[in-house]
Amino acid sequence: MKHAVMKVALMLLVLAMPAVARGEMTVQTVVEDGRTRTTLVTFEGDAPQAVRSLMDGHGLGDARCVCGAALEVEPMAGAGNVDGLLFTSSALMVVERGGAYALVGLRWEPGGSNARVEDFGALGLPLGEGCAVSPLWDENTRLCDFELLLPTEGGEERWRLGCHRISGWQVREYTDTAGRRTAFALSGGVEMDGERFVVPVKTWLAERTRLDSLPLTADEARWLEEESRAAFEGTDLCLIWGVNLREEPTSRSRSLGRYHLALAQVLGWEPGAETAWHHVRVGDTQGYVSGGYVSFPANWPDFAYRASSPCPVTTAAAGSRLMADMDGGGALCVLEAGERLLVLAETEDGWLHVLAPEDDLDGTLNQPGTYGYLRREDAALWLGEEPVFSSCHPVV
Repeated sequence: MKHAVMKVALMLLVLAMPAVARGEMTVQTVVEDGRTRTTLVTFEGDAPQAVRSLMDGHGLGDARCVCGAALEVEPMAGAGNVDGLLFTSSALMVVERGGAYALVGLRWEPGGSNARVEDFGALGLPLGEGCAVSPLWDENTRLCDFELLLPTEGGEERWRLGCHRISGWQVREYTDTAGRRTAFALSGGVEMDGERFVVPVKTWLAERTRLDSLPLTADEARWLEEESRAAFEGTDLCLIWGVNLREEPTSRSRSLGRYHLALAQVLGWEPGAETAWHHVRVGDTQGYVSGGYVSFPANWPDFAYRASSPCPVTTAAAGSRLMADMDGGGALCVLEAGERLLVLAETEDGWLHVLAPEDDLDGTLNQPGTYGYLRREDAALWLGEEPVFSSCHPVV
C-alpha cells in the first residue's frame, strides 16, 4: 500500500512538472519511472539536435524547420535490464526548402538507430509559416499522436496524425473550421456526424499524395461507400494478403512471391485438404492462393478492412528498369528516380512485384498503372531500410 501511494505521488509530481521553455522550444518530461524517460518537445525555427542530425543525414540538410513536435523516448541511466521495452521516438514537422513547404515524419531509436525520415511533400495542404504542430500525449496508454494546425480563411483546420512503429504515419482524425470531426478507423471505416461508413480508404501517408482527397464530409463518405461497392461487388476481383502465390494448388509447390496485399482477378478454384485453392491473376502473374487468405467484396466489411491495410512503398533508383517477369526478359520501362511504387510481393530470389501507378499514388486499390518486377537492389525502400515483410513468412 505504501509503495502504491508513493507511485501515485510520483506520477502526480511528474505530471505537475512545468514545461521548460528554451527560446522557441518547449520541453516537458511526462514519464520518468526509473527505466524510461519520455519527453515532449514543441519547437519553431530550430529543431532538437536529434531531429536535426537525422535530417542532415537523410537528405534534408538544406531544409529549414518551420515548426514541429517530437516524442523522445530513451532508457534512463542505470536503468538495468530494459529488455522488452520499446524506445521508439518520433517527430512531425513542417519544413521549407526552395520556397516549397512539406510535411516530414521521423522515427528513430536511441542513438539514431533504425531511423526512418520521410518527406511527404505538401499532401495538398496549405502548409506555410502560420502552421503549428503539437504533441497529443495520452497518459493512460503512454502513446502520442501529433496535431497539425492549419490556419485558413474560414478559421483553423486540424489534422491528427499518428506514427505506427512498423507501418508508419497515418491520418487518424480531421476537424474542420466549424469543429466537425471526422475519424478514420483502422478497420476501414469513417465516422462523422454520428454515422459510420464502411469504405476502403487508405490513410497511410506513404500511399497518398494528397490528404484533401479523403472523404471529409458525410456526403463524401456516403458517395465513396456507394461507388466502392458498385466498383467491386459482382465482379471477379478479390484481395489476397499475407500469403504465398503458388505455381500449383499445394503449399509444396514453388512460391511466386509472398504477397503483402494485392488486388487479384479470380480465374477459378481447386479443392484443398482444409480450404479451397483459388486460381488468381495479379497483373500478368498467375498462381494459386489458399482460400484462408482471400477476401471477397461480398463480405464487404472484411474486404474494406483488408483494403485499408498499409502496403509497402518503395522509390526507384535512377535508371532502374521495370521488368515484365522474374526471368529478367523484357523491360517495360525505365523508372524515374524517386518514383513511388507499391510493393505487392517479394520473391525468394530478390524480385519485388510492384505496381507503378500512372499518376501519383491516391490510396485506392484499383488505380491504373503498370505491373512489373524490380530487383530489390534497384529500389530504395521509402519507409526505411528495414525489410518491409515480416520475418515470420506464411507457410501456405
